[in-house]
Formats: sequence, structure tokens, C-alpha cells
Amino acid sequence: INDINDYLHFSEWAYVVLVIYHAPVMILALIGNFVVLYGTLKFNAISMDSVSLIFLEHLAFTDFTIAFLSGATILVTLLSRKWVLGTAMCFIQGMVGYIPTFCELLTLVIISGYRVFVLLRPFTAQNLGKRHGKRIMAGVWALSILFVVNAVCIMGQYTFFDPFILACNTSGLSADRSQLPYTIVCVVLFGGLPVLLIIVSNLTILYIASKYAGKKAGKRAAVSRNAIITVSAVSWVFVVSVTPLCLRAMLQVLTVPMPSWFYIMQVELYYV
Repeated sequence: INDINDYLHFSEWAYVVLVIYHAPVMILALIGNFVVLYGTLKFNAISMDSVSLIFLEHLAFTDFTIAFLSGATILVTLLSRKWVLGTAMCFIQGMVGYIPTFCELLTLVIISGYRVFVLLRPFTAQNLGKRHGKRIMAGVWALSILFVVNAVCIMGQYTFFDPFILACNTSGLSADRSQLPYTIVCVVLFGGLPVLLIIVSNLTILYIASKYAGKKAGKRAAVSRNAIITVSAVSWVFVVSVTPLCLRAMLQVLTVPMPSWFYIMQVELYYV
């Protein structure tokens, strides 16, 4: 799904717009996530419970990795108007890049679910520490790697460099129709279900926040409510940005043709 050659079919003005938009988004993603990681790891600059801090650090790391592997490669390709990063980087960008992308999606699921758990079981949540957070994130990374292994070995998707046209191409999923039910199940489990869980979790968070606001008053209640709404808002931005990506995966599985502008839209929206 990472065939960035679609960027090369646009007119001059579209190139200018994409570069002007894409460059600052990528740079801000790299700088912002580096600051988060550096501040938390070296100076313990963010005050929150240890489990949430582990989740935040992993989210920043995956976001930084995505900005570097995908954002930087797309910007270089836009500026050079051809793939100049070689065969190895083509594979890394196309396939290895899936690992932090899926890890970020699962991390948002975990963060949203954990917020609900904290609100519903606050005393139980207090007994959780860094050890539990690290175990959860180890499981998230293992599932993300499994996703890529499954995509390459079973679903038949791979990335290859074409030296004749200087392009990095990602193959479609396996054309074997007997494998279609399995492919659809994988796309739903790895894409649709996590997005659905994020939506349900954050609807629950917003409901609890509104209910809490109706019962409590004062400055402390307002701060807590604003914090809950902020967490939900960030998650909803992620849902809006990642939904077109999941939709494109489903359409690809069903072999529905898609215009290149839809690919550009879902990629650029994801980087927001």
C-alpha cells in the first residue's frame, strides 16, 4: 500500500503544494517526537503515571520512525522525482515501515482502552507499574512484526525496486481467490477492528467525562474533564486520519480500482 510513485504523476503546481505541505509536517514530527523522547527519558519532564508514560514514549518512538522511514522518503522522492534511495531502502520503506505504523495503531488502542480502565477501575490501575506497561508494549511490537510476516509470507505482498524506471513498487495482495476470505479476515483484524476499538473507547471516555462534569464542580473537576477531552480529541484525530488507509486496504483486497488522488489523500491525512 506504500507505492509512492503515485506522487510522480502530478502537475508542477501539485508538486509545489505537496512539498510545501509535506516538508514542515515531516520536520515537525521528527522534532516534536524527539523532544518528547529526550525530555521523558533524560529529564523525566512529563508528569503522569508510569504506565501512561511507557505508552507515550512508545507512541513518540513509532511516530518518529514513521516520519523518518515514510515521511523523509516521500519528500526525497518528491524533490528528485524518482526513487534514488536504492533497493534496501525500498524494502525498508515499503515493508519494514509497516511495523511502526501498525504498532502506532495498536498503541492508540491500548492508550484509549487504558484510559477507560483508569476511569472505571482507578484503584486497580494504581497497582500497575512500568513492568506491566513494558510487557504490554512488547506484545504490541510482537503483533506488529507478525503483521508484516503475515503480509509477506502468507498474503503475498512485497516491495521491490525497479532499476529501469527508478521506482519503488509495492505489489498487491495475493491474487489467489481461494485466499480471499483469509485476507479479508486479516485486514479486518489488523485494520478495521483496532479503529473500531479506538472509536468505542473514546465514546466511552467522552460519556464518562460528560457524566463526571455533571456531578462535580470546581477547578479540579474542570481540569480533569479537559484532560479527558484532550485524550479523546487526539484519538479521534487519529481515527479520522487512519480510516481512509483501512478503507484503501479493504478496497485493495476486493480488487476495486482506486484513483491515485485517494492514495495521496490517505497518506497525507495520516501524517497530520
